[in-house]
Amino acid sequence: MIMKIKVMKEVEVEIKKVVIEFCPRYLDEEESAFHESKDTPMFDGNKVSITFSPETGVIFGWPDNKPVSIYEKICDEGTYILLDENNNEVAAIRENYVPNVVPNEFGDYINLEVDNTGKITNFIPNPDFSDFFESDD
Repeated sequence: MIMKIKVMKEVEVEIKKVVIEFCPRYLDEEESAFHESKDTPMFDGNKVSITFSPETGVIFGWPDNKPVSIYEKICDEGTYILLDENNNEVAAIRENYVPNVVPNEFGDYINLEVDNTGKITNFIPNPDFSDFFESDD
């Protein structure tokens, strides 16, 4: 009799994209980058979806000449996804605090400074992805 089992195999994967998805809490406040009177890229209805390169900080698909400062309270309601070179999901944090790979304050606020070219000027070079994986500690 042949017995088969599934085993977990550790592999090294290169992270090519980080996806950030959240619903801004305070759309009615004038200071919000997503206030109803503003035309902010990557905002559709009540949800923001931004995908950027962790190597360069450049947001994929961001239109030229649309600089914006995004400082929004997220708390534990955001979704953050790591993608490989084939856009396969490697790891995700769903409905949780802002991980350290995304510029933030205390895990409650996303803080992105986006320039005219769609680059997050305060992105974190050589990011630490450990927030996405359980620790053995």
